[in-house]
Amino acid sequence: HRDLHSFPTRRSSDLAQNQLSDYLQTRQASQTSSAIAPEMPMSVEDKTVDPATSHQVDELEKNFAAPIADSYNNLGAIAGSQGDYRSALQYFEQAAEWNPTLPGLDINWGRAAFAAGSFAQAIGPLTHYLQAHPADKDIRAELGLSQFSVKEYAAACTTLEPLDGATNEAPQLQYAYAASLLQTGDPASGGTRLLALEKRNPGVGEVRRALGEAYATAKSPGAADELETAIRLDPTDAAAHVDLARLRLAQGNTKAAVTHFEAALKLE
Repeated sequence: HRDLHSFPTRRSSDLAQNQLSDYLQTRQASQTSSAIAPEMPMSVEDKTVDPATSHQVDELEKNFAAPIADSYNNLGAIAGSQGDYRSALQYFEQAAEWNPTLPGLDINWGRAAFAAGSFAQAIGPLTHYLQAHPADKDIRAELGLSQFSVKEYAAACTTLEPLDGATNEAPQLQYAYAASLLQTGDPASGGTRLLALEKRNPGVGEVRRALGEAYATAKSPGAADELETAIRLDPTDAAAHVDLARLRLAQGNTKAAVTHFEAALKLE
């Protein structure tokens, strides 16, 4: 994975932060002075806004928008490089409010959200960036995993399909693509990929659970074995307990179903 978008030296970052602070303080002081001005009798005429003044304010906002957004983006990149993703995301959100099309913002924001595990938040900026840079495999992988994590399986299939079969494709990408195929109604393709993945990674509980789910959907007798193996490999896999409970219930084994339902409840 690449680092967050590179930015100027610390000196220029401090200068950007000082400029942002000066502007916001000036703006706040102006608003405060208006708020504490002596109350005056109000009339209909007093509410009229001077068009020239309004235009001047709009122009000031427009002129300051770019440097303010850039300052927030810089501050977010600094926070992200230090592992403070919560602060980084707040800075990137503020940058987007001032200039959502700021170059470099989408990749910084998306990657920080992905690193923080905020997958729903990562999807928007990563999608925008990938649209402009479709050959970026790292961003495609992070977007596909984000979509898979929030159960947008059809979108994950579309995003990850170009990476399918790559010689250096990571196991988690293979799993996400195969499982997404299963969830979108393609058990043949999904199951074939999962079987191949299982042979290369026999000790991965998630793969065994996905295979168990696929076999259960196809009413294959191998479903229970795969789910039991998944639970043995990872006893904290609540989803595997639920899947096996449903399977046992369908088989008429109520006692075993209750046992696994209870186990899943304790893990939630």
